Amino acid sequence: MTNDLIKADDTDVCTIGAMSEFPPEDHPSPAGLFGPLFEILLRRMHVEVAAVLGKHELRLLHMGVLNVLTVAGKQSQADLAEALRVDKTTMVGLLNDLEAVGFVERQRSPEDRRRHDVVMTAVGKRRNAEIVEALRGAEGRVLSALSATQRCELFALLEQAFLAGAADPRPS
Repeated sequence: MTNDLIKADDTDVCTIGAMSEFPPEDHPSPAGLFGPLFEILLRRMHVEVAAVLGKHELRLLHMGVLNVLTVAGKQSQADLAEALRVDKTTMVGLLNDLEAVGFVERQRSPEDRRRHDVVMTAVGKRRNAEIVEALRGAEGRVLSALSATQRCELFALLEQAFLAGAADPRPS
């Protein structure tokens, strides 16, 4: 895709929901919507990521669990399920898979014996780092048209949008 596809009249401004005017006056108006572009890139990303994770007999949700544990540390099963927006049964299956390969360990919570806390093992931390590095390669292939700086900027923007949406966990 080239910038020729998104050129527009300088006076063309659209409003998106409750957002302020979009785009800013000094930017051309996009010819399309974010959603379809995200969908296409997501499909490309899914193919690349699935190939990497398949070599390790993992799925993207497994990496979601490991990512939350890496960022936030020890979590209850219920908190992990909520963070990944999956039901408790799905979370138990994910944790069973990760526990079977030695990536995570479930422990009784010292505060509440009914609750299980999940921690990443030393093996899990090491293997997760290796897999993340391979996944960065997959992401790089999908986003190869962007410079390293642009990929970092894109990540920061997507993370900002994600965190803002985390305050409103589920649509009504």
